[in-house]
Amino acid sequence: MSDDFNSNHEAVWNDAWSWVIKQHECNNPDPDMQRKFARWLTADPSHKLAYEKANRIWLFAGFVPPVNEISFDANVADDE
Repeated sequence: MSDDFNSNHEAVWNDAWSWVIKQHECNNPDPDMQRKFARWLTADPSHKLAYEKANRIWLFAGFVPPVNEISFDANVADDE
């Protein structure tokens, strides 16, 4: 049963990420996409929880600058 739970949890998490990405890439989703999302979201309470968590992570990640934009002070020693 544990393997089934883990497989289902992973599938739900992957679906949630797919929906988050689709929604952030598409400024004006078509009605069919909106219906599919609503159907998926309401099919199981775990879907909504996973989607909300994935969406929060997506939004928070937007506040983190890419590594190449972070400046490091080469004069600061690690042993300070």
